[in-house]
Amino acid sequence: MPLLQRFLKVHRWTSWLMAWLATVAVGLLVTIALVLVWSQTTEVALVNALGEKLAAQAGLMASSLQEAPLEDASAPGAEEARADVGSRISALIGVAGLQSAALFPPEGPPIVSPTHPWHAPLSGTPPSQPVSSGTTVGAMFRTAEGRSQRAAYTSVPGHPGWRLGVEGSGAFLDVVDRVQTILLLVTGLVLLLTSIVGALLAAAVTLPLARLDREIRRLKPGAVPEDIHVDGPVEVRGLAMSVRALLGAICERDVALTQAHSAQVVQVQALAAAVAHEVRNPLHALSLTLETLAHAEDPDRRLKLTTRASRNIKEIEDIVGRFLDLSKPVEPRFAQVALRTVVAEAIADGPGPAAVRLEEGPRVTAWTDPNLVRQVLWNLLRNAEEAGATQVRIRVEPGAITVEDDGPGIEDAMVGRIFEWFHTTRATGTGLGLPQSRRICRALGGDLVLVRLRPATFRLDLRQEAP
Repeated sequence: MPLLQRFLKVHRWTSWLMAWLATVAVGLLVTIALVLVWSQTTEVALVNALGEKLAAQAGLMASSLQEAPLEDASAPGAEEARADVGSRISALIGVAGLQSAALFPPEGPPIVSPTHPWHAPLSGTPPSQPVSSGTTVGAMFRTAEGRSQRAAYTSVPGHPGWRLGVEGSGAFLDVVDRVQTILLLVTGLVLLLTSIVGALLAAAVTLPLARLDREIRRLKPGAVPEDIHVDGPVEVRGLAMSVRALLGAICERDVALTQAHSAQVVQVQALAAAVAHEVRNPLHALSLTLETLAHAEDPDRRLKLTTRASRNIKEIEDIVGRFLDLSKPVEPRFAQVALRTVVAEAIADGPGPAAVRLEEGPRVTAWTDPNLVRQVLWNLLRNAEEAGATQVRIRVEPGAITVEDDGPGIEDAMVGRIFEWFHTTRATGTGLGLPQSRRICRALGGDLVLVRLRPATFRLDLRQEAP
């Protein structure tokens, strides 16, 4: 987000200018390209059309001169014959609507119309070069008056060596030039309009970006997605929606962190209260024992008091050890074991009511950690004893161990909380036994499940196959 802020802040007006220039440049290039293409295409087409027209008219005029006594006009001193041919050419020029025409004999000067002067360069048809049949069209040229013209040349049928040239006006090219000038003016107007439209379009893009920049820079801790407006072009709206989504994710994270912190505070408070409650009783007993020991003179009594103090210290160590187990990861050491053997050892070594009976059942094995299973069974037996049970029945089945006691059972309201950390209904309880037991079972790949409320029945689900 800081990178976006710096970009928008530094390049706000630069972005607007670049967008405007890009719009203007595109409009200008497109307009100029259209003008050039139109002008070039039109001019080439008109010039070609003029050449074809002149070639056709030259052929028609040459055919009209086929019967004329042209050779008489080329003889020295035949001025009258030349004038007659010139008049004939003038008449043909008027009929064809040409600018001028000229006859080029094999030798001597050309014969031109007395009323229509010839303008094309004489080098267009060198008189000394033998002329074959066919028609050629010369290039465009300008007269001394600045008019555009073009000439076409063709041989005269029946008069070997004679060649007829005709000239046509290219005034339409001047019209093309004027049209080009008008188009250039239109291009300027289009450029102006494009500049205005480009400025508006650039503003339509950059102004929402600028406002988004200001809104982002004004964001404070605790800002909500609604602090960002969503408007403008599609791209800007998409960016604003992304910023909103980011703010929403940050808000959700903050809520989750707050809840997690509150939960941790509650757990720490409960842990501190549980530790204080558990340690207070043996500490008080230890304090009384030490006071009595200080005034005891009988050696036997001193020995009994010392034994009692040691027992109090051992009780405190056990309490501290249980709480330290919460911070240690459960790291099972799996092995294939006989479940009935593990249960029998837990009954023999663990706490609980005097009457603990292992029911007859199949001899099954499981892949598990026997020490952790015994710890879970000890926790269940201890809970049964503290709840007031006098008998406990344990049943071993494939992949499970079921523990049932004859105590008062579990209240319906407590069903959803018996596996919560530090939750207990007994004044001397810590609320660690069942949650820690479930944690161990899940680390073993199984679970600890409450089967029935009354009588209280729990099932240890264990894996039967190797992990």
